[in-house]
Amino acid sequence: MQLDFDGVIAWLDGRAGHRMFVATQPNTERAGNTRLSVTGMLTRRRSDEITLLDPAPGRIEVYKIGDGTLVLLEGELVRADEAPLREGFPAILQLDCGETLVIIGAAPS
Repeated sequence: MQLDFDGVIAWLDGRAGHRMFVATQPNTERAGNTRLSVTGMLTRRRSDEITLLDPAPGRIEVYKIGDGTLVLLEGELVRADEAPLREGFPAILQLDCGETLVIIGAAPS
């Protein structure tokens, strides 16, 4: 199911306090193997806790997942899809942010 920015924020807020993972990868034909992933409790943060240089227009939403900080800019979101990883598993969220893909989902306990 495709989501807009409000849908993405509602999806994340609905999972606050749960153990989640977030992973990023390049969204290019030559993605290589460089990745970043963090796992931990999902909590909401305030946008004034970060500093951005020349951010895209739109809202800025900030979350903490474990030791990582997830910063979402409304102006960078190209597409967001929610779907189960496979049948019988919890849904994951895949965000297309131009040159970067962000995948978020429930982490095993």
